[in-house]
Amino acid sequence: MGVWIDRTVITIVVIVGLVIMYRALKEPLDMLFGVIGKGLAGVFGFFKDKTGDAKDAGYEVISYG
Repeated sequence: MGVWIDRTVITIVVIVGLVIMYRALKEPLDMLFGVIGKGLAGVFGFFKDKTGDAKDAGYEVISYG
């Protein structure tokens, strides 16, 4: 009879622990993934510049008036 109470309490404690860990690690992980993303974009940009594709991918600004 007491097994389901133990499992319920453990489940609640684990969920609360995961929420606390998520909040504590969210900002450093976002920063880490941002740095990794910028690095990969730089590497792919380096190779793209060598083929000439990136030079043709500019934006055209149209203004009225």
